[in-house]
Amino acid sequence: MKAEIQFFMTAADAEVFINYAEGLVDSIKENGESSLLKIGDCQIIYTPSVLPENTLSAGSIAIDSGGIDAGCKQRLKAEAVYKKLRKWIKNNYSNRLCTWTEGNADKVSRVRDFWLGPDARQRKESDSKMELRLSFTSSTLFDLAPDMNVMGDITPKTKKPR
Repeated sequence: MKAEIQFFMTAADAEVFINYAEGLVDSIKENGESSLLKIGDCQIIYTPSVLPENTLSAGSIAIDSGGIDAGCKQRLKAEAVYKKLRKWIKNNYSNRLCTWTEGNADKVSRVRDFWLGPDARQRKESDSKMELRLSFTSSTLFDLAPDMNVMGDITPKTKKPR
C-alpha cells in the first residue's frame, strides 16, 4: 500500500496529533525534518508542517508498506494504523480550502485533499497575512474556501429546450 495525506498544522495541532499517534504506534523516532512512526518492522513517515515567520508549509503522513512478497511483515497492522491516523485527521481537520498559483489569483479553485488543523484554521482566520503554501519555494497558495451558501443558488434560471 502506498498512500499519503497532506495537511497544514501548527505546533499546537502537531502536539495533539502526536499524542493521538503515540497510542497507536510502537515508537516514534526523529529522522531529520520528519519522524518515523514505527509499527513492528513497518513505518509511517510523518513530516510536520513548518511555520517560520508567517508562512505555513504543508506536512504529510505517508506509508509504503510494499506488496505481499516485498513488504514489511507487520504490513496489515501498519496499514490499519495509517487508516486510523488518516481518519482522525479527516474527523478533526477541515478540508474547505481553495488554491491558486502566485500571479493567477483570479483563477481560484476548490481543493478538498488538503486538511487544515483547528489551531492553524483559527490562526488563518485571525491573521489574513498568514500564507499557506505547498512548500516555502512553491508558487501554490491556499486559503480558506468561501462559504458556498453565500455564493448563490446553482439552479438554472430557464429551462433547457428539449
